[in-house]
Amino acid sequence: MPDEPNACGIEELKSFIPSNALIQSLSPDKLELALLSSMYVNGNIVMMHVIFCHQHWDLKVRDTTSTCRTCQHICFQKDYSDDHTVELSEDDNKDMMEIFNLCFPNAPHEMKKIMQSQYEALGKQSDKRGIRWDKTIISLCLSLWIRSPKTYEDLRDSEFLILPSGRQLRKYKNIVPQESGINKDVFRWMYEAGNQDKIPANGRRGLLIHDETKLQDDLVMKMENGIPKLVGWVDCGPEATNMRILKEGDVTQKVASDVLQIYFLGYTGFRWPICHFPTTGVTASELYITIWKIISELQDWGFYVDCILQDGGSANRQFMNLHFTGLPSDSCFISCNIVNPTRLIAFTQDFSHIVKKIRNGIMKSGNNSSVHTRKLQVKGQYILWQQWHDMVKWDRMTNSRLINHKITDAHLFPDSGEKMRNHLAEEMLNADALNLMKCYKSSLANGSVLDGAVALLEQTSAMIAIFRDNRPIREMADERLAVLGKVCKWFQEWRKEALSNEEMCRAERNKCILSMECCDDIESLLLSFPKVCQMHLEEFPSSSIVPARFNSDIIENHFCQQRGIHNGNATSMTYYEYCSTQNAIILGQSLKSKGRKSNTGLCAAKPFSFYTNRPLKR
Repeated sequence: MPDEPNACGIEELKSFIPSNALIQSLSPDKLELALLSSMYVNGNIVMMHVIFCHQHWDLKVRDTTSTCRTCQHICFQKDYSDDHTVELSEDDNKDMMEIFNLCFPNAPHEMKKIMQSQYEALGKQSDKRGIRWDKTIISLCLSLWIRSPKTYEDLRDSEFLILPSGRQLRKYKNIVPQESGINKDVFRWMYEAGNQDKIPANGRRGLLIHDETKLQDDLVMKMENGIPKLVGWVDCGPEATNMRILKEGDVTQKVASDVLQIYFLGYTGFRWPICHFPTTGVTASELYITIWKIISELQDWGFYVDCILQDGGSANRQFMNLHFTGLPSDSCFISCNIVNPTRLIAFTQDFSHIVKKIRNGIMKSGNNSSVHTRKLQVKGQYILWQQWHDMVKWDRMTNSRLINHKITDAHLFPDSGEKMRNHLAEEMLNADALNLMKCYKSSLANGSVLDGAVALLEQTSAMIAIFRDNRPIREMADERLAVLGKVCKWFQEWRKEALSNEEMCRAERNKCILSMECCDDIESLLLSFPKVCQMHLEEFPSSSIVPARFNSDIIENHFCQQRGIHNGNATSMTYYEYCSTQNAIILGQSLKSKGRKSNTGLCAAKPFSFYTNRPLKR
């Protein structure tokens, strides 16, 4: 009892309380009782009104078999006839834990937690809905269930362990609805996950990465609170919709054929898919509105963007050019931050896409004008794809132990799918390919014909070695930044030399170099990366930047997971499927990216309900 005078006469209440009743809670206003065995009159709750210590008391004796679920939670009935558990005091509980530690001296805390959960679950086999699972158990089961629901169900059905059902895990997964546009709950989830992982201030600065992938242009009917809703329409926000209506003079809705995914990647590796938009191909104006709204929202949650990383699509180039009055290269692709004028922001192209563009440009270089659209030339020496064929052929026919054993026919004759593989492009342009080209050159009587190919491989191998390097850059005096400056200067001089050749017409001059877009992308990466390092190291002198994270591999990996969950990697998903899978990817992958491997890290995100008091939906 909370009042001391009433506690003195507790023995007098026993005349009103049945011998088989258990006092659950006691207050001056109400005395609630839970029966040890069934006790009710005609299936109704037994209530008594008593006067004790000059106060009025309501004595309630309840039987859970005849009460609602709410009353059962208020006054829980437990039948001890078949249950031999014993409630231990605090001292006895400590003694039991010491005995357990003696029996299992090397048992980690997680093993103790799973044993405790199994013990509690066994005690509630009669009412499985009453089992309350620990958060660590839910997190582990979610991780297993998301990766393979069938394997998880097999483990659960084997009865080796008592585990939560897939239906219950689905409630934890779907507590944050994934819809198009900016979702405040997703940003809060990101913020709380960053706090859980103790992301420092320098880790809350980073890159904003965006990319598009194909969808099945299909509509799916979804029920929300009993109301049907069609999912799959184009939705880039109200501003973009109004602009499109004014421009086209048409209010007809269109079915989305693409999805724009936007990621945040911090300098310490923290990453999060913050939002997505169904589109039919995003435009520069839509990107401008969307990107800056997201940057503003990120800043409200304590995350700051220093660089916008994208591929070389035409809409992305137009979006970048909107921020510059002259040539972007004159400003090293650095612009003012519209949301926060005290900060700068860089625009750069994805390294992985650049390497594939360089490889594709070399593949188009040859002597057959009906097949090849270019004939690359550096200082009078040609760069032809046939030289790579001859190099590999010589290695296979001459050396019993290959100098470069990684190059296969997929490298030399890639199909449309293999052209998208990063490693197939990089392994034709990295240091191993350079070494093989030099060995092949030394075997020729007139090896000078390969000087152009060797010169190009020297630059590409340096780029690949730096941007796949997991060693952090801690100061501007790092020699790798100086190497990138030399590589950038080489590509600039190559373009300047080819375009200033008066002996050729303009069309022929353009064929001597990589495409103008590819050259601009190379400049964008090599000029902006040192500037981003400078901005970050000036703000956080003790921080660092890992070059291997300066790419969009995490978002490409995200798309692969989306396609892999639904119908295989070769099949696109509908937008409804894309939304339903989003939370599974967040919970299934780690919060941090270790260098190049974007699906490995230290710890995974926890369900949103772990950070809030929001109840699960039934």
